Amino acid sequence: MRINLLKQMHRTSTMKPPRASLYFLAGFLSLFAMQAGAITGGSPVEPNTSVALRSVGIFNIKTANACTGTLIAKDVVLTAGHCVVSKKENLIVIFDTQFPNKVGETEKINPANIRTIKSMAFHDDFKIIDESGSQYGDIGIIKLDAPAPENFLITPLLQDATFIRAGDTITLAGFGYSMEKTKVTDRNDPDLPAAIAEGRGFCNNYKTKCILQLVAGDGVLRKVQVTVASMRTKDMILNESNQQATCSGDSGGPAFVDINGQTVLAGLTSRTLSDEDCGSAQGVKTLVPYYYQWIVKMIETM
Repeated sequence: MRINLLKQMHRTSTMKPPRASLYFLAGFLSLFAMQAGAITGGSPVEPNTSVALRSVGIFNIKTANACTGTLIAKDVVLTAGHCVVSKKENLIVIFDTQFPNKVGETEKINPANIRTIKSMAFHDDFKIIDESGSQYGDIGIIKLDAPAPENFLITPLLQDATFIRAGDTITLAGFGYSMEKTKVTDRNDPDLPAAIAEGRGFCNNYKTKCILQLVAGDGVLRKVQVTVASMRTKDMILNESNQQATCSGDSGGPAFVDINGQTVLAGLTSRTLSDEDCGSAQGVKTLVPYYYQWIVKMIETM
């Protein structure tokens, strides 16, 4: 999830880095572009269940950063806009309940459950960065190079947001680590080499200031149920401040709702409303119904 990413980017843009430290600034921005963090207060998803056969992992083979998505056509995945800003050659889509934690660990995944990416895009709304945190279109779409495994389920899209009301139950799912925190340090930090190697850390040219992520986890798909706090035009706010929530690596992951006994995709994990840790802040989910026509058009033209 983009945990108040816009505020993080604003703070970074106002920093005064040492001379010749543009690499540090660019690296710091990319550190928050696709972070990893597990469902907070959730439970592991059993293989071959409805949630498992609809949810996919999006893994960066260069940095080990993670996102989550939902299969909406035999070769199309829907996710967050900020999950498709990397080079498509660096991303793979994983159809499994297990997820790599580090660069080079993809050999642990059955090759039959891995797909590369033909093309991807995000909505024009996502280009509008509003520092006040108002609504914007954090939605992206991925066209796979080959169809998903045959046993995976194509999830119908919710077309009418009036089917959702405050208090309704939403099922969230995502991959990621069970612990994540940002650390400001310098060249002497023993955690720095591994963080830099895995794309979780960046320094200025003289390594007098470094920023890295400390992470831990088992790479398991998890789910949690929360309720709707309120509805807005382009997104919905979920009650995720009671230690039951999505976190960074769950970005783009599904917000499922049951309508007349059918599981449909209502939203996508985007960000939180404040800077508190996962499980302590309300979650923002991009509303699928608002972007339904765009999604349909992209499926037809990609």
